[in-house]
Amino acid sequence: MDTKVHPEGFFHLEVIRNGTVVNDLTFPNGSTTQGRNYLLDAGFRNSGTTSNWYIGLIDSDGFSALDAADTASSHGGWDEFTAYDESARQAWNKSAASAGTMNASSASSFTVGAVGAGTFLQGAFITSASAKSATTGVLWATGEFPAEIPVQEGDIINITYYTSLT
Repeated sequence: MDTKVHPEGFFHLEVIRNGTVVNDLTFPNGSTTQGRNYLLDAGFRNSGTTSNWYIGLIDSDGFSALDAADTASSHGGWDEFTAYDESARQAWNKSAASAGTMNASSASSFTVGAVGAGTFLQGAFITSASAKSATTGVLWATGEFPAEIPVQEGDIINITYYTSLT
């Protein structure tokens, strides 16, 4: 019997431009120390629980690295991409956990706003704060795309997130 618990997850990204899927990829996430501490405190101490989680986007401009030590208030290797039309980060639409896995019930969608040529996304993250650029709450996980993803005004970005304790 394997009794080790390893949080893992992945994002699925679709970029739709003028009704056509121009990028479709799945990539893994890394959990942060802040996120793992939250999971332990919420599960074993019933401390500081939240049921609402949100997906954010990572800008490629100025990107250097993701780090397990990143927190919602401090992530020096990356900045949030906020040039989308929605007024806040999009809710992670999740189903109830089953068999040690939490699946998305539907994609979270972003509409890219006015951006210049050469605008790229680098990844995505899961956090407990809904406001764009918020530095409060818990940063559960981050994930880097295998390569920069070019975006332009009007693109629809659909992101689905799945996580499990294997």
